[in-house]
Amino acid sequence: MKRYEYLSQLEALLSALPEAERRDALNYYEEYFDAAGPENEEATAAELGSPAEAARKILESEGLPAAEPQPPAKSRAGYLWIALIVLVAAALVMVLAVLMLGLIQPGTAAESVSVATSFADEEPQTEASGNPALTEPSTTESAAEAGSGFTTMQTSFARARAQDMTLMVDYGTVTIQTSDTVTEAELLCENVRTDWLTFAGEKQVRVTYKTPANYNLSNDPEPHFTLTVPTARSFTFHKLNITAVMGNVTFAGDIAAEAVTLNLDMGNFSGDTVTAGTLSAVIDMGTFELGKLNGAQTIAIENSMGNVGLTVDGGADEYSIDIQSDMGDTAFNGQTYPGGYLREKENARSLTVRTAMGNVAVTTENP
Repeated sequence: MKRYEYLSQLEALLSALPEAERRDALNYYEEYFDAAGPENEEATAAELGSPAEAARKILESEGLPAAEPQPPAKSRAGYLWIALIVLVAAALVMVLAVLMLGLIQPGTAAESVSVATSFADEEPQTEASGNPALTEPSTTESAAEAGSGFTTMQTSFARARAQDMTLMVDYGTVTIQTSDTVTEAELLCENVRTDWLTFAGEKQVRVTYKTPANYNLSNDPEPHFTLTVPTARSFTFHKLNITAVMGNVTFAGDIAAEAVTLNLDMGNFSGDTVTAGTLSAVIDMGTFELGKLNGAQTIAIENSMGNVGLTVDGGADEYSIDIQSDMGDTAFNGQTYPGGYLREKENARSLTVRTAMGNVAVTTENP
């Protein structure tokens, strides 16, 4: 089992844990895989035991019942499975449409205000409930409106903390960009409610924007989260993890990281250039388009419904390749392969792309 499969299954099985505890547990296993190296992913997964076994131990230590493991997804589903995907997607769209029609009315929004807050040299505060809380805004007029209105916030982080960055957004667009004009990582949060926004982490940064269950978003402005970091020449993420339930994710410029993990439920990913040792992306409904991926030893992209377009550096003979589309066209270096393209090569860089419904186009810098 590959790293991304192991961690994805483990995260799902730990859904009963509070968010902070779940992330701490996942970080532990991520570090275990990091220490072993990409070439030892399958051996490491076997050494750790199945995700179900690991989840059971973690949940039992917290006094919680173990979740039932989900059956593994088949790499090449039949037409009945494809039909099921279509029906589920249609049902999801209908549910969202019902919510957007205003069956549940939101509270009245206050006027927007601008708040500047710095977290570069301080740790996040914690509420009595144990959930991480946002430090009180520095302007006087924002304090009365922070719990009910929309706010624009500019937040900065010291480089050491920003190198391990996790963004988890229920609703809103996420942009990661580079700039020659910044020396620290700067996060601009637009059209957000501060009571939904939390920061956590000591040596890393975890930003969460959590919308209440069954909340109607139709009358609210779309939140925007823009993280600006120094250029790749002077700044590299150690780990960059982004989870977006509803919204697009964009990488602008050359983003450098040792490891990039993307999880999108309903939204598109697009990027200019990424330089990373590993890249893992799981998309339920949306497209994946990356102009250029440099230096990656392990690439794993899964898309349930949407197209995938990717260009990687190096030559075709450097990769162990597994490209499949259950219902769509598969192209590698401009040539179409019905049913997919598979070439195993020992001790090579790993490139895996799988879609249930959508087209795949992968090219190498040197065919």
